[in-house]
Amino acid sequence: MSLAACHKDQAGHGVPQDGDLDMKYDQRHGGPYDRGSADAYYRRDFNPHYFEGSKRIPIEAGTPEYAAYREGYLQQEDFKDWG
Repeated sequence: MSLAACHKDQAGHGVPQDGDLDMKYDQRHGGPYDRGSADAYYRRDFNPHYFEGSKRIPIEAGTPEYAAYREGYLQQEDFKDWG
């Protein structure tokens, strides 16, 4: 997965910082950014993961995939109205 413009933590992992709203992530359906956005939209708990085909892949903290999931989760501004 290609993630651009990420800050690096001490271990060299990509970590989003507050204000990095212009960061570009792979937004493919099922990818980490997409799953973070979907979880936030449906008001599900923060549970980093993505899909490769039908296989659910958990994400470890400090990875670029974690950064993408977190950014998708935090940037979601529209939420499901269960009303």
